[in-house]
Formats: sequence, structure tokens, C-alpha cells
Amino acid sequence: MLKSFLIVIATLFFQGGTPREQAESWARFDEETTVQKPWDLEEITGPVFAVENGAMVIKGEFLPRQVNVDQEVRACITLTSPDFVSFAADITVNCDDEDLVRIGMFLNRERLLVVSGFQRQILGQIAVSRQVSGVMAVRVMEGPVTEEKPMPSWDVPLPEGRVASRPLGKTFRLEIARMPDTRDRARITIDGAVLYESEALTWLENNNDFKLGLFAQGEPGEKVSVTVDDVCWKYLKR
Repeated sequence: MLKSFLIVIATLFFQGGTPREQAESWARFDEETTVQKPWDLEEITGPVFAVENGAMVIKGEFLPRQVNVDQEVRACITLTSPDFVSFAADITVNCDDEDLVRIGMFLNRERLLVVSGFQRQILGQIAVSRQVSGVMAVRVMEGPVTEEKPMPSWDVPLPEGRVASRPLGKTFRLEIARMPDTRDRARITIDGAVLYESEALTWLENNNDFKLGLFAQGEPGEKVSVTVDDVCWKYLKR
């Protein structure tokens, strides 16, 4: 079951010479029937985020493609960049899934553009996902997505010995965290083991809002059934 929504840890971090206290927020669904604030849900492409048995679930079928709409659903939380410490969750791709959908988590800097309606533009990203094959993959983007610079594929090379895969039905814990004593580098872990450590990312150290959250990507007609539990994001209190 997901834990209580806020725990303040008596640990001080120094940022710019000023001590700041770290806090943890745990998503609380054991007393909820729907996914509510601080989550922002993007479900226009079909699957929905719901609450079942005290956990968040992503379930449903992807609809036919729409113009200027990414073929994915997301549940997002917004944090100011200097406050971000880490984001983690337990993820289970259920055995009744056809294993055709990409599932994962992301940390984005982004904005909305008015192009035939609202369209999201990614200005910077670090993300991790479980691929259709079960293999974990990483995607990193520095700078905005444009026609000349499209979104990169999920092909960031992982160091030898860090390749990981997770079969259907096996729960795994993903975490994206700012690396200790840095403002511009991030680390991805799976079940506590380091999967990837980024180089310097200029967008990560800027004083802008981030979107952090969970996503599912699939083609029209494909179905998804995923359980998400023990969601925790850590931040520095203002």
C-alpha cells in the first residue's frame, strides 16, 4: 500500500551556502478512489490512470493517432529545478499485458506551444523505460526538440555490466536522482543498482520548473496494464 503523503527528514543540505531541509512526499492512494493533485494527468490517447487496491494503475487501449498529439499517456508532478532531489516508484507490468507498450519515468523541462492546439515541446529530458522486450533503456536530451533536432531514440549506450531487463509480472523500482554534490548531473537506478549516470546537462541546473512523472507509450489498438506503487519524490524545502 502507498505510504502517508508527507514525511519531513531532519537532514540539512547546503545550496549556495544556505542550509535547506530535505523532505519526502509519498503518493497516497490507500484512502483515495481517483488520482488527484498534485498529479496532472494526460490521457487523451486512451489509457487512463486509476486507483485500485491502494495503488495507481495505468490501463486501457491506445486510440487511433491524432494530429500533433504524442502517442502516450502521462501522470506528472511539477517541481522547481533547484528543489529537485529524486523521484522513484515501484512498477509492475502485469502478466495480462500483451507486452507491446513502453513503460517508464521521466524528468523533463518543457513548455506548451500553440500549434493547431497545444503541443508539448521538450527542452531537456532524462528518462528511463522498460521496452517491449523487457530490456531497460535510457533517453537523454540536451536542448529543445525542433524539426531540425527531433526527439532522440531510446538508444543511449549503457556501460558494460549495467544492461538490465525485467520480465512481465516482476516488480522493479526505478529512480531518477540528482547526483550528490552536483546541480547538472543525474543518475538512474533500477532496484538500487546504477543503470546510468549522465554528463553535465545545462537545463538541469537552470532555475526552471520540471515535470517529473510516469508514462506509457503504445501504438493504436495496443493495451496496457501496469501497477505503480510506493511513489516518492524528494525535494529541498524552501
